[in-house]
Amino acid sequence: MLKGKTVLLAVTGGIACYKSAGLASALVKRGANVHVLMTRNATEFIGPHTFESLTGNRVSVDTFDRNYPFQVEHIALADQADAVLVAPATANVLAKLALHVTRLPRVDEELTLVTQPERCKRAVNKRITHFYDANGAEVATMDSRWVLIDTEKRMILRKHPEQFADQWAEDVPLELPMRLPRVAPEDCETLGTQTAAYSRCDMNGHLNNTRYADIVCDAVPWQVWDSAQISDFIISYHREVPRGESFTLRRARPAEDTFYFEGEREGKSAFEAQLIFKHL
Repeated sequence: MLKGKTVLLAVTGGIACYKSAGLASALVKRGANVHVLMTRNATEFIGPHTFESLTGNRVSVDTFDRNYPFQVEHIALADQADAVLVAPATANVLAKLALHVTRLPRVDEELTLVTQPERCKRAVNKRITHFYDANGAEVATMDSRWVLIDTEKRMILRKHPEQFADQWAEDVPLELPMRLPRVAPEDCETLGTQTAAYSRCDMNGHLNNTRYADIVCDAVPWQVWDSAQISDFIISYHREVPRGESFTLRRARPAEDTFYFEGEREGKSAFEAQLIFKHL
C-alpha cells in the first residue's frame, strides 16, 4: 500500500518526539519514500541526523532553506507528498503559575532569563524561571506547573521518556506560594462576560494562557495601578475556554492589597487568579 509512495512526516516539538523515529523507520520498511520536516523546537529533543539515517533523505528544519533559494522547501515537499503525517500529537497544558515581582522592568529594558526545569514528579512538570537585569539583580521569579498530554490517547503522560532524562534537574528546591484562598461566588462582584475571540486564542483553538492575565489585570481599578505595584500574581487553570465560548468573570477584594478573580463557564470554574499589590 505504501510502496513507492512519498510521505511527508512533520515532527513537532514535544516529549514524545522519539516515537516519531520509530514511525519513520516503520514507514521506510513498508516501502515509503519518507521526507521529514522538523520544527526548531523538535531538534531540541531529537537530532535531524537520526531521521536522515533512517530515511536516507535530507531533513528540512528551516522554513526557508538558503540552499534552495528559489522555493520554499516545505511547500515543495507538500506538493510531492502522497500523504502528510504530523507527530507527535502532544500538548503542554499549563496548570498553575505564580509570579513574584521584585520591581517592574522598563519597557525597553533587556532582561536575562535563567530557567530551571525539574524532572516530572507524579505527572506534574515544574519550571522555575529567574529574570535578571543588566546588573545581575533579580527583577522577577516565576514558578510554573504543567502536564504533558498525549492527544491521540487523551491521557496525561506521568513520566518523561528515559531518552530525555538529562534534560531536567532531579530537584529544584525553590517554590513560590501557589495556594489560592477560594472566595464564594455570592461574595464576588460579577463583572460581565468575556469571550475567547479569534485574536485571543492559540493554535489549539483555546483562550491563550497570557490572555487570562490580560483580562484580570484590565479588571483591576485604575486607581490601584496608579498608586501601587503588583508584587505577586497567581493563577490556576481548571478548564480551557474553547474559541468562540464565553465565561462569566467575577471579582472580590478579600484584603486592601489583594484581588481575587474567577472565570465560570457552564456552571464550573474555568480559572482562578489572585493579584497582590504593594503601595509605591
